[in-house]
Formats: sequence, C-alpha cells, structure tokens
Amino acid sequence: GSASSAHDCPQPKISFIVYKDASLFRDTNVSAAAGRSLSPLVISAKVGTLQHLQLVNEKVRFTFPVPSSDLLKQCSYWDRDTVSWSSKGCSLVNSTRSNVTCSCNHLTNFAILFTRPGVMPASRDHVQALSMISTAGCSLSIFGLLITVLCSLGIRSLRARLHFKLMSFQAISLLCTLVTFLITSNLHTLVPTTVCHVFGMLQHFSLLVSFGWMMLQAILVYKHLVVVFVSDTNFLKNFSWIILSVPLVIVALTAGISKLEAYDPNHMCW
Repeated sequence: GSASSAHDCPQPKISFIVYKDASLFRDTNVSAAAGRSLSPLVISAKVGTLQHLQLVNEKVRFTFPVPSSDLLKQCSYWDRDTVSWSSKGCSLVNSTRSNVTCSCNHLTNFAILFTRPGVMPASRDHVQALSMISTAGCSLSIFGLLITVLCSLGIRSLRARLHFKLMSFQAISLLCTLVTFLITSNLHTLVPTTVCHVFGMLQHFSLLVSFGWMMLQAILVYKHLVVVFVSDTNFLKNFSWIILSVPLVIVALTAGISKLEAYDPNHMCW
C-alpha cells in the first residue's frame, strides 16, 4: 500500500524557458559603455511554480553556446532583489571558444556575462550613490530652469526682448532633456522597450535643440556687435526652423541606421 502510494504521488515537473535576448532583464551595469555584455541566450529553469529554488546537496549544470571572443566569461543569474545580474552561487566549470559550462546551486534565470579585460564593475553602493547625486542635481536644475521660464515668459518687459525669448526656448529644451533623463534613469527597467526607445529619441532631440538655441544666442550677440539693429521677427523666422528640423533629421538617421540599437534599453534608454 505504501509503495503504491509513493508510486502514485505526483512528481514535480521541471520546466525550462529559453529567451533569445535579455531585453526583459535590464541591468544598468551591463552595457557597451561599461565594457560588459550578456550572452545572446537567457535560460530560465524552475520546478513546478518555484523559480528561485535553492538546491541543498545538488547543483545544476548548463552549457551555453557563446560567440568566439577574448572577453572574460562569468556565469551569472538574475537577482530579483537587486534587479541585476549576480554570480553568487554560480561557478564556471569549463570554457571553450564556442561553449561555456556553468554550475549553480539554485534555479532561476541564467546567462553568461562578458567583460572586457581590465574592466572592474561598479559596486551596487557606488551605483546607488551616483544615482542619488544625479537625481538631486537634475532636480535642482529643473527647479532653476522652471524659474527661468516663468520669469522670461511671465514678465512682459522680458518677454518682448529677443535675448530672453531665446533663453526661455533653451530652458524649455533643457527641461525636456532633464525630465526624460530622470524618467529613463529610474524607470528604464520597468517600461517596455518601445517606450524606452521613444524616451531615448526624445532626450536626444531635446538635447540637440538646446545646443541649437545656444548657438543662436551666440549669433545674436555677434549681430548686435556688428549690425547693432536686429529684427526680432526676421531673426527668429530665419533660424528657428533650422534649429528644430536639423535635430529631427539627426535623430531619424540615428534611429534608422542603427535600427534603434543606438537607444539601448539596457542602459537607461540612451
């Protein structure tokens, strides 16, 4: 009777999922700028409904096909607590030019992390400290830019002057740049890839436009020194369409030529 009961007991099912890319697992420390990249495949393993299962006396082994390169290879898994790739509990068993075999003491999402020789990954505390400093600095800049825009557009005597018009346009462009930067730097791991691409292109466009308004202010200073009398209407009409159209063309070419890879969702949508 006991043997029959043990035989009839349902066995836990082991399931595997293979992801063809790592777009669902975004880590700010993994990017071309940081000298780190992931393997083309991500393997997910779970027993029943338990995906993050700690193994006591056993270890799971898996082999990844990898492209031939001289990059350093590290067996990694997706840590949901820190929202990043970690190598804790995993070790490299064998590595060849075409395959890497890893051993881990738990079941979760696995991938191979490639690192350029000599590149030291930033610690989590370091990244958090830099993120806090960036957020505080951008917030102060946004507050200052808002005051600039309100003063330039709200005070009639300033609004009528061409110099303050250009300054307010530049402030608005910088506001768009900083706001999109704050959104993408804090929420890039949560938004879909398409939304990430849109925010990246918007940030690129607004930054280029702000450079254009800055150049236009320099031209205005030169004209005041040489020509003295400058027509506000003609000056804005002659240059404003260039300031807006040229960045639009640059962003469109960048997105088209790179097939949106220039706005990498694995690194703050930028």
